[in-house]
Amino acid sequence: MPVTDAERRAGQQLKEHGGDLTDKVKDVASDLKDDLGGTVRDAAGEVRETARDAARTTGETARSGAQDVRNPATS
Repeated sequence: MPVTDAERRAGQQLKEHGGDLTDKVKDVASDLKDDLGGTVRDAAGEVRETARDAARTTGETARSGAQDVRNPATS
């Protein structure tokens, strides 16, 4: 099936301008990666901080409970 002049011109235009589109897509993807990377780092930091707080609270509760067992309140 022979190629028409319109198809030939379209192919040429794609060759000439396809790099521009590729560059734009790469730029957007890079920006998105940077944005998401910061968000993921922030979220991981918050999870870490929450885990530390939970561990600290659990330890304090355990110490308090142990103290209550050792020194029961007398009525």
